[in-house]
Amino acid sequence: MLPDRLVMRPMTASEVPAFADRVERTFGGSRLSEGEIVNRRGVLEPPRTLVVFDEEELVATLAVHSLTMAVPGGEAAVGGVNHVAVRADYRRRGLMTSMMMAAMRDIRDRGEAVSALWPSEAGIYARFGYGLASRHASLLIDGQPGTAGSPSPGEIRLIPDASAADTAPLEALYRSWHLTRPGSIARSAERWRQRLLPRDDGHGGTTDVVCLLHRDAEQFDGYALYTARPQWSQGLLPKGTTVVLEVCAQTSRALAVLWNHLLSVDMMARTVAPMIPEDDPGIWTLRDPRQWQVRLTDNVWIRLIDVPAALRARTYARDLDVVLDVRDDLLPDNAGRYRLSAGATGASCDPTTAPADLKLTAAQLGACYLGGTSLASFALTDGLEEKRRGVLPAVAAALSAPLAPCCIDPF
Repeated sequence: MLPDRLVMRPMTASEVPAFADRVERTFGGSRLSEGEIVNRRGVLEPPRTLVVFDEEELVATLAVHSLTMAVPGGEAAVGGVNHVAVRADYRRRGLMTSMMMAAMRDIRDRGEAVSALWPSEAGIYARFGYGLASRHASLLIDGQPGTAGSPSPGEIRLIPDASAADTAPLEALYRSWHLTRPGSIARSAERWRQRLLPRDDGHGGTTDVVCLLHRDAEQFDGYALYTARPQWSQGLLPKGTTVVLEVCAQTSRALAVLWNHLLSVDMMARTVAPMIPEDDPGIWTLRDPRQWQVRLTDNVWIRLIDVPAALRARTYARDLDVVLDVRDDLLPDNAGRYRLSAGATGASCDPTTAPADLKLTAAQLGACYLGGTSLASFALTDGLEEKRRGVLPAVAAALSAPLAPCCIDPF
């Protein structure tokens, strides 16, 4: 419930500049350029984007994106929440809660069983039923250690400006990678366009994204995207940085050759990859894996909007027949007991009156949904309770996935 004079409604297309300005100012940013506003306009969906006005003043925002996310065994339609911003002098008035509840109703009404978000502050969204479902690694490698994958002549094609590249081979390779990596999202043409745009060069300007394509005898089987940030010491020694955006490879040879190039770009003294999966296979291409310095950060958080539909949308690592008693204080229609009969080919999940085998919260279930967080890690936390001895390890094993979930596209 909002105070009387405040009005919450969907954004109109003409309000995108004001929306973007409100978001940037709330998070301490500066006014966006016309090009940046065009980019926002390209991915925002006005009917799913909420604004709160106090008379003529825009004081709060929230956006929902229609996404397709990889889940274990397939894909699911997901409502991706971001741009949640409330002007400082309007906090503690229920604006965020009103917007989040409206967003979750919208997600449910559109038949999306799952919601995902990138939190600006990790302590905020557990109370809305979101659980930390994935992490990403930030990588730093000093020097140019190289890999075991020195390229042969003609094996690598370098495109200095990726925005001018034919994206067809990139799209096909990314699609293959995406389907194996829970948490990643399918890319529209607009998201591909924005992915390949020039990036900040660290000196107040921009630098082009470089594309590397690896080819075997017949077809492309891997690519990498990166930027170079040149810098020189006072003694005119190079100390620039290669910034790796993504690496997608289908063969060990392609992986090693691409990383060999990334770690040996001329005049670069270090390599960073700000957002890669925590189990990225690139580490195994290094001659000395200890040179791979990693920091883990939370990635997407997941909220199950429709528990049985969400649990039916994925596959499971082992056969399972269990009754889950889900507590959901925010969405009471979501709470209750469900019989989950699942395996490697799919699942059925329906309400039941049978006794519960395991009690848990919606946030705990969301955290485990992509397969990267073990349900067993919640064994000593409030809300999780075994009602049948030994059932927790079985459920945790069934929910697991072979690869760590990760989204490399902040939405």
